[in-house]
Amino acid sequence: MHIRDFPFENMGLEHNPGLDAGELMRSWYAEERRDFLSWVSRRGPPPLAHAARLALTAKAASESFTSAYAPAERALERLDALLPARDPIATLGALVEQLRAEEIDFLEGGSEVHEFGGATFDRPAPRGAAWAASLALAMRPQLFGLGAAPLALAGLMPRSVFRSEPEEPVVALLRAAACSAAHWAGQDLHVLHKGLEHGLERLSGRYASSRAPGAWGLLLGLGALTRAELARALDVTARTASQIALALVEAKLVAPPASERPLQPVMSRC
Repeated sequence: MHIRDFPFENMGLEHNPGLDAGELMRSWYAEERRDFLSWVSRRGPPPLAHAARLALTAKAASESFTSAYAPAERALERLDALLPARDPIATLGALVEQLRAEEIDFLEGGSEVHEFGGATFDRPAPRGAAWAASLALAMRPQLFGLGAAPLALAGLMPRSVFRSEPEEPVVALLRAAACSAAHWAGQDLHVLHKGLEHGLERLSGRYASSRAPGAWGLLLGLGALTRAELARALDVTARTASQIALALVEAKLVAPPASERPLQPVMSRC
């Protein structure tokens, strides 16, 4: 599951967790992670929905419902009304036009003037809901001919297209965003394929748990997991999870962890 922009980066929420925003499983923002995964599990295509439910299971988290995703629901409804479509960029442009004209939550303000202690100062206006439009698009890979692809193109709807006066034509901004999203997805897929090949090579010919390859795939996709999280995700016993962890350590695929620390995947430098 491609999560570069989700769930926290550019969400329109007040805080910004910084450079670690894309690290889904180890984030401190557990409730936001739970809300995000719950929404994807309900609205995503089967491969993404399955991945979201798997991550929820690993975290022992139940499904949640929150009004924070109402903008994403509205964007998804409008997008579905435009599908199927032959021209992805034209479809994105039509969606932007609808959201700009009829959904005030998506609009980006400029700056606001505030007065404090007898002095005035400018500060950025609250963010719009570009994140919701981008998230809705990520749930419909068929727009780009990807069918039921097990990935989500992130960042397709930049905030710049919702400014009152975009710096460039909206179509040009959308085309650039689509190129960037495809580039990011390509990079991630290259890293994942390289990681899978590396893991199978390290595990081949070695006596190891039969679940070790599947566990390695989970670690590559979700990031660091504790033994307990691994056991829940794979639906195995704690003893089996420990055996898997030992097999991965012996294959030098994870760093030797302390008993309660997460298993951190180690990639080849070649």
